[in-house]
Amino acid sequence: MISTNSDSFNPMDKTYSVWLGNRCGLKFYSKRNMAAFVADTNRFLTTQLVELNMMYKQIFCEYRDTWFILYNFKNGKRVNNANIEREIEKCLNDVQDQFARAGNSYRGSSSGGWSFKFLENICYFLLQACDHLISVNKKRNNTINYHNLEAIRRNITVISERIFKYPEKDPDGCAGVIRN
Repeated sequence: MISTNSDSFNPMDKTYSVWLGNRCGLKFYSKRNMAAFVADTNRFLTTQLVELNMMYKQIFCEYRDTWFILYNFKNGKRVNNANIEREIEKCLNDVQDQFARAGNSYRGSSSGGWSFKFLENICYFLLQACDHLISVNKKRNNTINYHNLEAIRRNITVISERIFKYPEKDPDGCAGVIRN
């Protein structure tokens, strides 16, 4: 996801730079330390991608369970929540698109910094879908479903914060960290 290139060397201060899409840049005096950091970062990004995929599957299953009540009758009155259904589907489609883009960054078609942005976008759209599903399930008193969704939402928030704060500590051989 993140790659090293010859443009990363700065002859002025004799450092190698890595810019991440989470508004963080790091400098290294050693190309070896930079390469080790890049490898660690790629493992980190892959782990986050796998965890977000698990959250996506859970939310999609929750959506399919909730789908049945979107057009159901409530107290003898027809309920039509087509607009909410469209919003949830849009969020899930946007998640799918961001997963595809993150996957393309593995093949080097995109700068490594974009991987962070794609993962942040996945978190954002998953949280939106979650919020819509929580709202629908609360209105219909599906207590277990909305509590499950709130737990999923907390997990996504943790992943989102982990991505934003990466790296949490300066890596070995780091000559400096810049955060915007």
